[in-house]
Amino acid sequence: MKRIALVTGANKGIGFETARQLLALGYTVLVGARDGEKGKAAVETLGPGAHFVHLDVSCVNSVIACCSSRWGMPPATAEDSHDSTAA
Repeated sequence: MKRIALVTGANKGIGFETARQLLALGYTVLVGARDGEKGKAAVETLGPGAHFVHLDVSCVNSVIACCSSRWGMPPATAEDSHDSTAA
């Protein structure tokens, strides 16, 4: 079974280093980043096995789109999410 890891904030800092180490362990790494240019640059630096996915974890629609992408996750809808800000 192919191991896939989604790393948020993987275009810099701890996220980038986490992605680098997971790649070294044989994972396919989805490089989650809000900024497309920075995310794609990180993928180029990380090399084979790294793939950019646009992801802003503060935006439910961005999370839904990421989870519904080609990486084999079932489609999601806003109704599937829970609003943590609800009283």
